[in-house]
Amino acid sequence: MKTCCKCKVDKHEEEFYRDSGSLDGLQGRCRACMSADSKARYARMTPEERSAYNKAHRDPVVQQRAETSRRARRKADPKQWAEYTQKWNAARRARRKVPAVKARLSLLKKSSTHGLSLEECEARQHLPCGICGKLKGPEKSKRGYERGTMSIDHCHVTGKVRGVLCNHCNRALGLFEDSIPHLEAAIAYLKLYA
Repeated sequence: MKTCCKCKVDKHEEEFYRDSGSLDGLQGRCRACMSADSKARYARMTPEERSAYNKAHRDPVVQQRAETSRRARRKADPKQWAEYTQKWNAARRARRKVPAVKARLSLLKKSSTHGLSLEECEARQHLPCGICGKLKGPEKSKRGYERGTMSIDHCHVTGKVRGVLCNHCNRALGLFEDSIPHLEAAIAYLKLYA
């Protein structure tokens, strides 16, 4: 069992896509949440973006041609195909570890998730935190993973981008579930024992 980081529901591991980069080998969001996010992102696209996306991802002629080619290569020499895919995956993993590539992929992910342009995302990375006012660079977690610079904060209900937060403030808001009454209660508690 695993809890989806978006809908917070415990689900079987089969309900999550695989992710070789995570500790448990699974995506953080369940398949249903990922599908909903994908549909929402598609709905936000401009007609030009939608047309380009459809041509690249949904054109049945292109898909059929690519699949036929893959099947033919796989069938012709399964051992060579396995070696090729293994080398390709290893090279892809190595490329993703290069700091410049890793930073670019992080920006691409943020821009597609929040519906912002790459330039907007990059500009937001150099803004101070909206709560503590600090401007933080990349930092290592206790497990040795490098966290990004600043997080783009958004409303989890509407998906609207609110601002930029450092990792600590972003996680704190998430733990308080963006609840104003919970935050006010925490402030009252701190004032009581200050």
